[in-house]
Amino acid sequence: MKINIYYGGRGLFDDPTLFVLGIMEKVFAELGVSTERFMLYELKNRISTLPQTLKEADGIILASTVEWFGVGGYMQMFLDACYLYGDKEKIAQTYMCPVVMSTTYGEREGKLYLSSAWEILGGLPCSGLCGYISDMAELEINENYRKIVEKKAEDTYRTMSKHLACLPASNQAVRQKIAQVRNFRFTPQENEQLSQYASDEEYVEAQKADIQELTSMFRGMMSGSGSEKEQPSEEQTEGSALPRQAPVSRTAPRNMASAAGVYQKPKAVSPAPKPVINPAKPPQRPSVMSDARPSGRPAKTAEAKRLETVLQANYMPISGFKTTVRMNVEEEGTYDILMAGTGVSVVSEPTPGIPSVELRLEREVLDKILSGKVTFLKAFMIGEIRMTGDFQVLRTMDQVLRFSDR
Repeated sequence: MKINIYYGGRGLFDDPTLFVLGIMEKVFAELGVSTERFMLYELKNRISTLPQTLKEADGIILASTVEWFGVGGYMQMFLDACYLYGDKEKIAQTYMCPVVMSTTYGEREGKLYLSSAWEILGGLPCSGLCGYISDMAELEINENYRKIVEKKAEDTYRTMSKHLACLPASNQAVRQKIAQVRNFRFTPQENEQLSQYASDEEYVEAQKADIQELTSMFRGMMSGSGSEKEQPSEEQTEGSALPRQAPVSRTAPRNMASAAGVYQKPKAVSPAPKPVINPAKPPQRPSVMSDARPSGRPAKTAEAKRLETVLQANYMPISGFKTTVRMNVEEEGTYDILMAGTGVSVVSEPTPGIPSVELRLEREVLDKILSGKVTFLKAFMIGEIRMTGDFQVLRTMDQVLRFSDR
């Protein structure tokens, strides 16, 4: 049997909660129970990953010290991480014993707060321990206090080892009917992966830099489009369809001689010869997805053809949707995906123009998307895809490309 202890205080030398936890750990050791203590103030940068440690424990102890008001910020951060990233099925089977000691007013409220929070998460609470300690020396000398703590540790062991039943509480009824836990549509394994990304400072800084880059790019695009609208073009000012390099004066006749005064008759242009059509064999219109492409257009590789086959089988076009997505697959190559109302096509060379979205991903991630295990947007959210471009197009891709196993 194993019990995890999560301490949310500041770790001061005269903290009464640390003294109480020391007595309880000695009792657990005599009972053959292994304990592991997590000092949240030392693990503040990895608190979001601590809910993963609940899987190894048969029960937990949430311990904190009320120094002026409430149980403290570190304990609240841990409870938030359990709500966001914790395995709710494991929490529902885990007993929790609250231990709250106070050097001021509020130890009973702190104990009730931890019990209520754990019940709302779906866990099983124990009776817990709380007390007001004004002088640390009195707690160390008084044998009656020590016996109370030892008795509470034995009761906690008995409750967790025998899985004693608990009467239903109103917090659980409220959770089932009103305070529904938000559904993040992620499995516990994906939540753990999200918690690792959230605690990775380098990954968070990289994401912030990407967001700033996208923000500056879109701000520049918006300011550029606004300046073009404010300044009318030269053709609109003159009311002429002639090029800017040769503006026409308003006083000069438009259909008369040139500057030399000589009238030049325009040359007659011979019409292009019409193709001869064999009536016995009507002409065949090339398909949008045909491999026979006009000269000048990029050809397809074998990988591009296989990717195009999969996309065509799962493509559901939306009226008016037309875009180009450039996909850079590491150690494989670059594909341009052309999507329109008539279908989808994949080429293995960059097409002219700037794509709406540019994706960078590994082949393993692409296989997961094509098999329906993850969507484009979801892969971007968990950091498996790096993207530049229009986010709306990325969301629309999950609507037009509906893979069967999703």
